[in-house]
Amino acid sequence: MQTLKEPRRFVWDERLPEKDKCLIDQINASLARLNEMRALEINVSGPLARSKLAWKLLSYYHALLHRVIALIDGTAVAWNSNCTLSAMLSARAFMETFAVMDRLEDRVTLYLAAENLGALDSLGQNGVFATRDEELLK
Repeated sequence: MQTLKEPRRFVWDERLPEKDKCLIDQINASLARLNEMRALEINVSGPLARSKLAWKLLSYYHALLHRVIALIDGTAVAWNSNCTLSAMLSARAFMETFAVMDRLEDRVTLYLAAENLGALDSLGQNGVFATRDEELLK
């Protein structure tokens, strides 16, 4: 059976004040909850068998979720290894990805309310199949 690698947890140390132990625990608990939400695969069944649009949006969401977990994992590895600069760079990439997820949620909510299926399809299409490869774009 295929499984996903558990992300590393943050370890509190003397670089942070004692009062931040609780914050580290909250971050680790949030990471555990996000990790449980990741899908190994997205099966085309149920609602996804009836809607390619739903499949695209769910695929995009899970790609972003896997990226978020990987970036938090990288941040924790760097932090726990006392590589502060690497931790900060990974944390920034995480925040940028989180902003993309936030925008995705806002756009999906807006387009669903407007019943704009074309915009939803475009959002899913661009999220799942986007590329900067000039040859593919031609």
